[in-house]
Amino acid sequence: VLAPVPVAGLAGPVRALWTGHGLAVYRLDDGTTWACGQGLRTMNPQDPQEPERNPRRERGLDGFVDFHLGVDHGFGVDAAGRISAFGRVQGGALGQGETDADLVREWTAMPLPHPVRAMAAAGHHSFAVLVDAATPAAG
Repeated sequence: VLAPVPVAGLAGPVRALWTGHGLAVYRLDDGTTWACGQGLRTMNPQDPQEPERNPRRERGLDGFVDFHLGVDHGFGVDAAGRISAFGRVQGGALGQGETDADLVREWTAMPLPHPVRAMAAAGHHSFAVLVDAATPAAG
């Protein structure tokens, strides 16, 4: 039987949790957002902190209401259904082809023509269904 292990460093009860390959994002009851894991290095490889073990406060993520995390990439969705993305491209382009950069280190708004109705990210791909769109977006 596995016993729960407390996550050191979180400053309050967790309201929501999102996980991906090597990255975890926590939303606390006070509305603050924290993250830990190797994926933080994808966002900022020059960061001197060691994020693997201890969650750290990520103020730039507070505006998102949902997250979808894959291998070395992630998406944040705000209340209006707009998507921002970060991460490493694995053959193709991150965020429906808006960028051909190999690595997007900061959360970057994706200029999709409609808000997102539903989204999923896994492995090296993602999928979004847009409001008022006949065809889903994939990237």
